[in-house]
Amino acid sequence: MLGKKDLRKLAREIGAELRYVTSIMRPFSGSGVLITKNNSRPVMYVVNYVSGKRVRTTVKPGSVAYRDIAGNIVLEAKAHILKENFDAIVAAGKSYTDYCDREVAARVKRKYPNMDIDLIYGVLDDLSNKADDLCYWAKQPYKHFSYKEEGKIHTTSRGLKVRSKSELALCELFYELGIEFRYEEEMILGGKAFGPDFTIRRRSDGKIFYWEHCGMMDDPDYRKRNAEKLAAYEENGIVPWDNLIITYDSDGSIDLSLAEAIAGAVLCI
Repeated sequence: MLGKKDLRKLAREIGAELRYVTSIMRPFSGSGVLITKNNSRPVMYVVNYVSGKRVRTTVKPGSVAYRDIAGNIVLEAKAHILKENFDAIVAAGKSYTDYCDREVAARVKRKYPNMDIDLIYGVLDDLSNKADDLCYWAKQPYKHFSYKEEGKIHTTSRGLKVRSKSELALCELFYELGIEFRYEEEMILGGKAFGPDFTIRRRSDGKIFYWEHCGMMDDPDYRKRNAEKLAAYEENGIVPWDNLIITYDSDGSIDLSLAEAIAGAVLCI
């Protein structure tokens, strides 16, 4: 989790980059630049005002001046973004409060001065223990479902191999939301092995959820296997609206906004 020190460090880094970009910008003699097209080719002009009259001077493509002006335009855009980010981080730092148990306890005591301090820290300890337990669960080795390992051709930012771009997108979403999961952990139901796409343990209460993403519903064999899997799930108490989440590809890709809404409503509580 970011703290004030991290924000100050980030502001220093962005500020240094902003100073560097500003220092290498080369001013040119002109009041403005105009870029148009002539026969689909860009034409650059330096614009000046002489005796109140607007005068355009063509800049030769490939010349030093052409590259300097083009470079300046790009650097100005970069400097503008860096300045916006620098100002945003400085503003955030002024209102940012470092998260720590002491600060939480102090705020509770200000609102409820008669609450027992040991009770407050006891609750905080319980929350910390739950988080530690969840991290421990996520890091433990587990048996992977052995099915067409060669089909895992996509790699997440944390090195996990998955089968589809949609599964890759879901993994990155889970990383971003802090959702711990296991990918294709083997599960035996009625003597038969299954590999749910994602096995997820909810942070708040430790409840296990299964997330299946169905991305090949136009394939009859895939639909058949998927139907068999869902039937086995239902027979063993794994059902939608309780502990099973099902998403589908839409026009060849997953609706990440919907997936994020589901994850936020069900798994991040």
